Amino acid sequence: MTKKYLLNIWLKTFITSTISTFILVHLIEVNRDIDFRCYMPYFTELICTIISIILSFSFLTLLFNLNERIVQNKNLNLLSFFLVPAVFVLTITFIFLYQNSSDIKYLFAIIFPFLTAICFSYYNFRKLMNEKNKN
Repeated sequence: MTKKYLLNIWLKTFITSTISTFILVHLIEVNRDIDFRCYMPYFTELICTIISIILSFSFLTLLFNLNERIVQNKNLNLLSFFLVPAVFVLTITFIFLYQNSSDIKYLFAIIFPFLTAICFSYYNFRKLMNEKNKN
């Protein structure tokens, strides 16, 4: 497995989850009942996008797959894709819930695109590994 290929996976995940988060949060903000005038447009979108970027950097653990031992072991491979991002997701969830946030929809707008992109990346990576092992 080459570093270029793994960084390409990370970049695709980073771009799709960040753009999706921005769009979802913007849709939430547009459809919200506005009782006041916001003096900082796109502030909520910016904060949620920054959180999404931090989550995406937690996904850099996929570079552990440069080690041949991790690539060959499916359990270690799964952990390299999901362990650190899962800890970050649980931490962000805990922070949202601890603050008694009624805006749980923002949490889903951050987490859902990220987890979907990671699952899709893992599926494509394992599919490639299975094809490589058959040859």
